[in-house]
Amino acid sequence: MRSPIAGVVTKLAATLGATVDPSQPLVEVADPSALDVVLYATPSEAARVTPGAKVALGAGQGATAEPLGIGTVVDVGAAVEEATRSVAVRVRVPAVRRPLRIGETVSGRIAVAVKPRAVVVPIDALVPEGDGYKVFVVDARSVAHARPVTVGARADSVVEVTSGLAAGERIVTYGAYGVADSAKVVSPEQAGASTAREKP
Repeated sequence: MRSPIAGVVTKLAATLGATVDPSQPLVEVADPSALDVVLYATPSEAARVTPGAKVALGAGQGATAEPLGIGTVVDVGAAVEEATRSVAVRVRVPAVRRPLRIGETVSGRIAVAVKPRAVVVPIDALVPEGDGYKVFVVDARSVAHARPVTVGARADSVVEVTSGLAAGERIVTYGAYGVADSAKVVSPEQAGASTAREKP
């Protein structure tokens, strides 16, 4: 028995001396140099992804993922998987920074739109309020004022603000959950300088 491709054995279903059916697969062989990555997206996310889109791939998930390289979307599933309620997005990977292992967890970021003048803020700056969000805008006297905002697209660590905030306005990005309206705030740099002066 000879494999039609060179690769590694990923599954062995044959037992020495056992009788097998001619239609039964005995060995599965994969070529590690020709792997595709399958990502899973929600139906609403998948609707905005098209074949040919570039994908920034990383080993692992979130901001700590190890960068692997750029892939290309070759197929977007037409059906929602019943178990996960997600849509499979197949990505072709021409070259990566290191060999991938079959079954390895890989994440991807796909740019589905470009908004050159978008106002974005760190996700940590958003404070839930009712059915929406608010941010704390800092005025010239370093006083924080709560202001409701409308959010749009999201990425790993930032979110688009579509209304309620103008580009260039200062906001609280650290410890926003503990800030009260009209409270005096200081930056981490100012707090560090104050502490340094107080030391003997």
